[in-house]
Amino acid sequence: NVPANLLDAISLPSVANLPGLLQPVLLLEALALAFIASAETLLAAGAVDRMQKFWRTDYDRELSAQGVGNMLCGFVGALPMTGVIVRSSTNVLAGARTRLSAILHGVWLLGFVALLPFGLQMIPTACLGAILLFTGYKLVDDKNIRHLATYGRFPVLIYAVTVITIVSVDLLTGVLAGIGLSIAKLVYKVTHLEIQTTFDRARKRADVKLMGTATFIKIPKLATTLESLPPGSEVHFHIEQLAYIDHACLDVVSNWRHEHEKNGGS
Repeated sequence: NVPANLLDAISLPSVANLPGLLQPVLLLEALALAFIASAETLLAAGAVDRMQKFWRTDYDRELSAQGVGNMLCGFVGALPMTGVIVRSSTNVLAGARTRLSAILHGVWLLGFVALLPFGLQMIPTACLGAILLFTGYKLVDDKNIRHLATYGRFPVLIYAVTVITIVSVDLLTGVLAGIGLSIAKLVYKVTHLEIQTTFDRARKRADVKLMGTATFIKIPKLATTLESLPPGSEVHFHIEQLAYIDHACLDVVSNWRHEHEKNGGS
């Protein structure tokens, strides 16, 4: 429903409403909106950067502008704004080359709402939904999914869970699900340690290959491996594929080394 006079839609905050800003529920809603809007803008900007090679996004500037704009939106009682991939991709596909295309998009909307509200009311909502759905569908490129698969199965799983959750639940839940899985993958990567050992009985030589990240979380696994090495053997550590080792694991190796050398090993 578009008001006959656009100024009637402006709702300035009153002094009576200010105490409501301290309500925990309202603060949580504000944080959720800020999170969604920021994430959507950054994702859209990154996607647009890959779609064209004329401009590269200044992400700090983008978020700063969005923050100022949303403060003004809140002041006049308007909905929060965010960068949108469907609108942005449509601009790129239409041949847009500068940021003026996004500004003019706002100008056209303002013009229609202010001067031709009766025209907007004649457009069936189902038509707008169909256009949005079709444009979004065109953005799904199976080549990108196949390219994502080259990084392993987990990125594809994150992609699938995010898409399914957004469609079946809502945007915030979907984004949170994707970020949660990404954090889980990151935690796995920074805590995963693979140890391979081989032993040549004829030469009494043991080779220990460490791959991944050796942190205090993997001390039991590392200690068990070291204790299983035969006493008096010549041990070689291979650490070319070890990304990081913390002081706790170094202590374990150092203490084991002294004991191993005391028993005739090297």
